[in-house]
Amino acid sequence: MLFRSKIKVMKIKFIICLGFVNLALGSNVQIRLANKSDLEPLLQLDYDVSFEYFKPMYQEYYSQFEFGKNPDKFLLDEVRVDREIFSSAINLQDESKLFCAYDQDKNKYAGLLLIEQIFEGDLELELLLIHSDYRRYGIGKRIVYEGINSFFGVKRCYVQPFRFGNEKTLSFYEKIGFKRLGLAPSNKINSYGVPFSDLYFNYCYEL
Repeated sequence: MLFRSKIKVMKIKFIICLGFVNLALGSNVQIRLANKSDLEPLLQLDYDVSFEYFKPMYQEYYSQFEFGKNPDKFLLDEVRVDREIFSSAINLQDESKLFCAYDQDKNKYAGLLLIEQIFEGDLELELLLIHSDYRRYGIGKRIVYEGINSFFGVKRCYVQPFRFGNEKTLSFYEKIGFKRLGLAPSNKINSYGVPFSDLYFNYCYEL
């Protein structure tokens, strides 16, 4: 029993120490509006996360669609389009805003958020990306709340994440207060030419 107790104490100490490490890493990351000097590093982050996270998901769960059969082409096209979208958001920072999560100690970008006001009182999260080294440290939650709170008179915020092979992301949104409304609208078509309802859920956060 003494040996088991020692193991239990060691596990508790390890968990506590790990918790302090997590807090320390998260606290070193600054959330702020992106500026022009952030553009290239954020596009690199966009590329890295797209191929690390979305490419395997497309191949395994969406192989019936063209973007699942040839994910490299579609992901590269998306990153190219994102250059224009990011640049516009950085230059204007009004109805569409681009935020970055930046680790000052490591001089490294931890994540980004693109958020847009679609109607008066209504926002939509267009893109949320967190580097794999910085997941599970609360950075995603911080950047989402920072983005929402940067607008005035907000009543609702929507997001439409992929339905399949995306359980961690769906769980994340539910944990931070988003509620699943059902499937995304069927009358909207994404850049792949597929109805939103075939690919995405519709989530809403009410303030």
